[in-house]
Amino acid sequence: MGNDAVLTLCHEARLRFLKDHNQSELDLFGKALIQGDAMVIYKSEAFQGDDLEIDIYIDDLSTYGFDFIYKITRVSDQVEIARAKTGMVFFDYESKKVTKIPVEFENFSKI
Repeated sequence: MGNDAVLTLCHEARLRFLKDHNQSELDLFGKALIQGDAMVIYKSEAFQGDDLEIDIYIDDLSTYGFDFIYKITRVSDQVEIARAKTGMVFFDYESKKVTKIPVEFENFSKI
């Protein structure tokens, strides 16, 4: 699996996670999200055709954003393939500025 594939899989997992909670990157409690940074730690090899599971959770809330944390595991043998983090920032596209996290997000982040 190419190194770029991990972030692509994380992006897809993030979109599905938000959709499962009736939210999106363009409308998370009335605010948009942009990705500010990313980090990947590779733990083991994975190959095309491997069935992977991605666990995702929210961590490190701040005034303007938070981190999504991802754990990628191969289903067949439960070997951890990678851990990743994407730093997300709330953004107002009208003013073109970062904005504070919505109050509703604080409860949502405890999922």
